[in-house]
Amino acid sequence: MEDHVKLLTLWSSPFCMRVVLALEFKGVDYEIVESDTSNEMDQLLQLYNPALRTVPVLIHNGRAIPESLIIVEYIDETWPSKDGVDFLPKDAYDRALARFWADFIDKRVLSIIGGIVKTKGEEQEKAKVKLVEEFIRLDNTLATISLGQPFFSGDHIGFVDIVLAPYVSWLRAAECLVNLKLPDTSKCPHMNEWMEKIFEQPCVQKALPQPDKLLEYARSLRKRNFGD
Repeated sequence: MEDHVKLLTLWSSPFCMRVVLALEFKGVDYEIVESDTSNEMDQLLQLYNPALRTVPVLIHNGRAIPESLIIVEYIDETWPSKDGVDFLPKDAYDRALARFWADFIDKRVLSIIGGIVKTKGEEQEKAKVKLVEEFIRLDNTLATISLGQPFFSGDHIGFVDIVLAPYVSWLRAAECLVNLKLPDTSKCPHMNEWMEKIFEQPCVQKALPQPDKLLEYARSLRKRNFGD
């Protein structure tokens, strides 16, 4: 039976970006469903994700799967990778570790980005300091678990890489928006190499919005909040 895959999404959401990224890496044919009207999307979410009414939602042969981390794992288990390597490792401990860092990134990095983009003054400066701290923590983690390779999964892009890449795309936009400076190679050599390598990937370039588009959207958020 031929697969029919649809994705209810919002282009600016890092949660939706990671699902697009996973689909692209797996080479899955899919249809993007994104509505410009909230009423139309509400109707779709009421049908396919009534419990949460949030995106992303993956619809595979008529069956809906919500929540981005769950969707990425579903994609990993359902479709073979082009290179034969899965997003999550086969070893149970390594899988648990990857899930931990994915959860860590969602809980820490998302709130910091919100603090940078949606605040001003002292509160924003505190968020910038926290970001540097977490970036250095991720650099140390990458150095430990990658075994000298460029990605969190070693020599290939895996679960943690897919989770983190959309956030870094947002942070690149924030650099221009609020005079944010990510740690350089002297403080975070591994993360800087990771950013260089991952954004060279054709699937990443295709799946993630251009920084200019995210920057314009971030500016609209700040204008809505502050009028500037």
